[in-house]
Amino acid sequence: MPVGAQGSNFRLLAKQEASEGVLATGNFSQLPAYTFELSGAQELQSDQILSANAGRDASDPFLDVLTVQGNARVPVDLVNFGTWLKLLLASPVTTGTTDMTHVFSSGATGLPTDSFEKAFPDVAQFFQYTGVRANTLQLDFSPSGAADATFGLLGTGETKTTTTAAGTPTLAAGFTRFLKKQGAIKMNGTTLGRVTAGTLNFSNNMEPVRTIRSDDRLEGVDFGQATAEGNLTVRFSDGTLIDQAVSNTPASLEYSYTISGTKSLTFLFPRVFLSRPGIPVNGPGGIDLAMTWRASNNGSSGTLMQVTLKNAVAGY
Repeated sequence: MPVGAQGSNFRLLAKQEASEGVLATGNFSQLPAYTFELSGAQELQSDQILSANAGRDASDPFLDVLTVQGNARVPVDLVNFGTWLKLLLASPVTTGTTDMTHVFSSGATGLPTDSFEKAFPDVAQFFQYTGVRANTLQLDFSPSGAADATFGLLGTGETKTTTTAAGTPTLAAGFTRFLKKQGAIKMNGTTLGRVTAGTLNFSNNMEPVRTIRSDDRLEGVDFGQATAEGNLTVRFSDGTLIDQAVSNTPASLEYSYTISGTKSLTFLFPRVFLSRPGIPVNGPGGIDLAMTWRASNNGSSGTLMQVTLKNAVAGY
């Protein structure tokens, strides 16, 4: 029989907090994940006190301040991914009746916090995290496999208990993941051909604020400027992207996954700049161009990144 807690029985539970840093009540949602590394950690520190004992041996170490952070690698799916986007970007603007369109935009001055619970029913151990925010998003595009994303999380506190606080968890009906083969990348509204890889990195550039207090909790989190950047690798077949980079003029860039007209996920960067790529020749095979891009605020839309999720969910 298994020894100890098993990852296959692990449950990831979450709910938005009514008050920042206060454990949410009621029924949590159960979220799918590949890995979930959010944890509280305290480093041991040594204090080199002299003449505290009879010999040269060190005195007792002590636990330093608590940090609550870690990454969550999750599937890019049709329903649950909207919960993560809300944590990263705030509530979307939702339109539609049966087929819904949710538009999330970067740059919000107020971002929500969630309570998370890591449940290990095999050993009756439950770890609860409060004041959790999503700081970063990393996304890789490639030709094959299931789409996944990594969110960087920050929290203000951790509690270990032997009972759950998640009530009766709800699991979204049906699970539909996006596949990498359903992906596309467009520039200025035109699909880029011969793209072999692409990345997307977004950050809220949050900064933990630690003050003098006796409960090992953060005072809060400050928001920095939102940034987005990434890279593209394409087969060298014409000079379009090189000309775009050399001109140093902005372009729109779009990463998307599409199942159908009513089931899709699109990341739009209305204003990006490309680096000028080198053109190395390393052998007789095809030549790749590798270039980076960086987004900036678009004056007309007032946002750096806009994410549109189309599904049948009433709201987030």
